[in-house]
Amino acid sequence: MLISPDFFDQLCPSYKNVIKELDDNIFKLESESTDAAKIMQQQIIEHFSANYMMPKEYWQFYERFDFLDAQFQDLNKREKKRMKAYKHFYFNRNLGPLPQVN
Repeated sequence: MLISPDFFDQLCPSYKNVIKELDDNIFKLESESTDAAKIMQQQIIEHFSANYMMPKEYWQFYERFDFLDAQFQDLNKREKKRMKAYKHFYFNRNLGPLPQVN
């Protein structure tokens, strides 16, 4: 698991379940060293981050795909990724999330 056991223990039960599922899906593919497995890991994390607030440890894991994935050489796509991370890191309940980048 990428997050500490202490942090995991503080999560609500439903979020623990989705984090556990995320971890299982990521690390099931970790033993495969194929490009297809790496792409699947990236897609799993992207899907998770589109539906849930993602802990920073998973963002750090996701950042490594910048180096693996040539599509992020496109600055527009890289900026969209940064804005998504910014939304997660600086979410303010009173103000709501930042506007989406198209």
